Amino acid sequence: MFQWPTADFYEFKKKKIRFSPKKVKEIENFFAKNYKTRFAVLFPSARSSINIILKYNKFDRSMIVNLPLWSSTCLYETIGSITNISVKNYNSECIIAVHKWGNTFNFKKLKRKQLVIDDSADTLPGKNYVPFESNSNYEILSLPKIIGSYSGGIILIKDKGF
Repeated sequence: MFQWPTADFYEFKKKKIRFSPKKVKEIENFFAKNYKTRFAVLFPSARSSINIILKYNKFDRSMIVNLPLWSSTCLYETIGSITNISVKNYNSECIIAVHKWGNTFNFKKLKRKQLVIDDSADTLPGKNYVPFESNSNYEILSLPKIIGSYSGGIILIKDKGF
């Protein structure tokens, strides 16, 4: 289900290495600490992380997710498989704040309840790093983009209930 049945990738199978729950927890704790949040959850990719968040929040074709102009194709493919996409539609049920090239995506959040996801796929934490910069519910990191791994994504969350 959701591209994450087990952590047995073929490279690890050849070497007879398995990810233990202890190792996964170690990775999650590392990112939680360095990205200044209480909880981090490891996923196979940032794309699958976004899918999980949208499905967890019961998104379907009747809802709209707002993306900034010139977002990457992978976001359109991922989000478009679950729900509808718009740009410059801040009245949508969800806003994905894509932070790239050191720039923060700023938007005017509406007073009504909206799901906000910070997409910090390319973000390395520095001394001044602030998680959930858009007062979001979730923040996404892409491990291949920040540490050059084969795969992996991290969701930073405030609420352990997720």
